Amino acid sequence: MKLSSTPLGFDVSQGLFLGLRSGVAIPQLWKTLSEIPGVVSVSNQMTEPLYNNYRSVSVSSSPEGPSRLMAGFNLVSPEYFKTLGIPLLLGRIFTSQEVSSKAEVAVISQPTAQRLWPGQDPIGKQLTIGLNPTRTVLVVGVVGGVVNKIPVDGINANFVYLPLDPAKPSGRFFLRVEGDLGGMQRAI
Repeated sequence: MKLSSTPLGFDVSQGLFLGLRSGVAIPQLWKTLSEIPGVVSVSNQMTEPLYNNYRSVSVSSSPEGPSRLMAGFNLVSPEYFKTLGIPLLLGRIFTSQEVSSKAEVAVISQPTAQRLWPGQDPIGKQLTIGLNPTRTVLVVGVVGGVVNKIPVDGINANFVYLPLDPAKPSGRFFLRVEGDLGGMQRAI
């Protein structure tokens, strides 16, 4: 009940999640899904929204970490934000070329930008992420905050999106479709 009355920060009203077992030819499947009439957009991600299994990482505005906080993170394809309807607020989304070249770029949520760089433009700033090994990435975009777990406590304040390595795609897809959702589900 709380979920139905809470703004999520993304739109799944015309969306379908598709989870696949390993061994599927992901690039071919992606192409096939994209070509189905009525499919508007397809994204690939490590974790779907609201599944409670996002990893938390320590992020800071510099390696020395004067501003350090815990943030959820997800590995996503560039289409993720369009497919889920997460609004781009500043900058841009990482490009397919950056993903292919394994560029160290990130998109962060607006609440994360406000906490790390209050009153400043975060685009072009470096962000240190406490992964193993620690990574320093360039912030290229800021998107709206989203609810990312149940029980719903509101929009998550801290989130970082990193490019999903195309050499290690996920079997988790989200599709934005138009038309009858039931008919599209059967077609897919």
